[in-house]
Formats: sequence, structure tokens, C-alpha cells
Amino acid sequence: MGGMGTWAMIGKQPPVWAFHAGDDPVVPVTGSFGGLCRKTAADTCMMVSALGGTENRNVRYTEYPTGYMKDTARLNAHALWIPAYDNREALQ
Repeated sequence: MGGMGTWAMIGKQPPVWAFHAGDDPVVPVTGSFGGLCRKTAADTCMMVSALGGTENRNVRYTEYPTGYMKDTARLNAHALWIPAYDNREALQ
């Protein structure tokens, strides 16, 4: 429930950079959705879109491609917070 708690905390503060793994086994990326997100990730794309999507420069969405977490990061695809926290630009 880390993502849901995060959305609850920042509901009134729209600067967001959301990360999602394309092959996350816990919160899968499925379906289709227009705008900023390539696909609909359970709540991620809906929340990014609701916060302004491409019209809000304070909202970003990064989706790690299928296989990145396993093959490159050597992690479970749901543990995407690890490479996200390693992203120096995201920490600024």
C-alpha cells in the first residue's frame, strides 16, 4: 500500500514523478490510456492524468520497460523504488 499512501499524502501537492515497472507482478500495467501514460497502471496513470498529465509540468511518469528490473537491476519488478531512488534527477 506504499503507492496508495503516497497518493494520499501528496493529494494536495501536485508536483509528482510517478514510476512504474512494465512487468510489475503486484500492480500490473494493462489496457490502454491516452495522454502521458503509455498504458494504464492500476492507479498510477489515472492519478498522473488527474494531476494534470501533459498539461502540468510538475507531473512526470516514467515506466521501466518489461525485463529491466530483472535483467538490468537484478530485482523483482515490483521493487522499482530502488532504481527510482538511484535516479539523481528525481532526488533533486
